[in-house]
Amino acid sequence: MTRLAIIAANENIWSLGCWSRALPALKDAGHEVAALWAVEDAGKGHENANARYIAAFGRWNFIKFGLFGTMVRLCQLMGRRPMSLRALAQKHGVKYLETPDPNDAAIADWMEKEGVDIALIQVPQIIKPPLLEKAQLINHHAGLLPANRGIYPYFWAVLNGSPQGVSLHLVNEKIDAGPLLYQEMEMEPQELASMTVFEVGALREYPARVLDALSNLKRKMIQPPPGVSESYNSFPAREDYKAFRKQRGHIIKLRDVMAQAARLVF
Repeated sequence: MTRLAIIAANENIWSLGCWSRALPALKDAGHEVAALWAVEDAGKGHENANARYIAAFGRWNFIKFGLFGTMVRLCQLMGRRPMSLRALAQKHGVKYLETPDPNDAAIADWMEKEGVDIALIQVPQIIKPPLLEKAQLINHHAGLLPANRGIYPYFWAVLNGSPQGVSLHLVNEKIDAGPLLYQEMEMEPQELASMTVFEVGALREYPARVLDALSNLKRKMIQPPPGVSESYNSFPAREDYKAFRKQRGHIIKLRDVMAQAARLVF
């Protein structure tokens, strides 16, 4: 049994969809979840976040993502699922804590005091000391590392013609560059139909993959597939999106709005 913590973005679509599956799976596998730390959504309060997204991907994708988020919340409500990370933690008897920043010294102090030295993280912020020095942090990246480190790995893999995949790795000072604990690259064609389909599938499979990563943490690190070159990408520009579309890439299709919302929740 491993005693660990979860450090997750306090967000009710993707983050809640992931941990609604992963938290009970971890407990069923015999791991003790000492606490769920909810980190303030990095997008809140940033007035230019939506404008930046629209500038890169266009209004139609923005509207479809808005509809997708609404459908996810309706599915959660109709399915009587927890509507927040707080409610999820309460349902499973896990201590719930909040912080405005994953680099808040309070988390590192708590980890040390509670004797918790492993944390599963899914936050957009870059993790720094002292937390890096207090625990082994396992991050989920929806890309085949070391290729396409950084944001939107599916997007850049389509644009650059590199293989798709999912990786779990230890966190170090460099973005998405720590030792690998798990990789999956055997993707069915239907799982690659759009970025939304791919990311929903990655979150659905996260519980099984993180259990393998925890096992590998005790046994061995893994090596990336041969021929996968290291690369790093930042937020796309409009010209990048146009090139992505020329490669027949899709951010979110209209049919994804309902189908993938239900798939994320149920």
